[in-house]
Amino acid sequence: MFELLLEPAKLFINAGMDSFKKSKELANLKIAVRQRIIREIKLNAAVLDEIIKNYYEKEGSVAEKNALIMALRTRAFDELNDGAIPVSLLISGNADHWPSATTKDEKERYLKYLSSIKTTIDLLDRAYYRIHIARILASSGKCDSDLKYIRYMLTALIVNLRDEES
Repeated sequence: MFELLLEPAKLFINAGMDSFKKSKELANLKIAVRQRIIREIKLNAAVLDEIIKNYYEKEGSVAEKNALIMALRTRAFDELNDGAIPVSLLISGNADHWPSATTKDEKERYLKYLSSIKTTIDLLDRAYYRIHIARILASSGKCDSDLKYIRYMLTALIVNLRDEES
């Protein structure tokens, strides 16, 4: 994705904010970035589904669970975050759509945790920060992260990012 951001970043730097906001390159870049982030989110969601289904509350499966947590990807997010173009130009919109959860209580708890989240960028940041924290804990042999909460945020991200495309 780094290469994908190079030419638009040059245009952004050389032409300025107003010209860049009106450019065809920005519109195309927004689509490409959202699609790449969504693919990464779907992969992470599938990994989390595997953990939740097979290892979540089972004794003696810490090593397998941690190995899967370490497989969670953040490359697309990291490259987007490290780029020269402000993330707010590429991903916008409010986080208005909250999916159902396994139970009503679970959804209420997650929405309480997410009460400060207003935009899709806020939600993206929170989800990826939680993934980073889960990976750090897994690398130290701990499985203390609420993976169902991370999975819930990823589902909400997919819905909100797709809504942005319409």
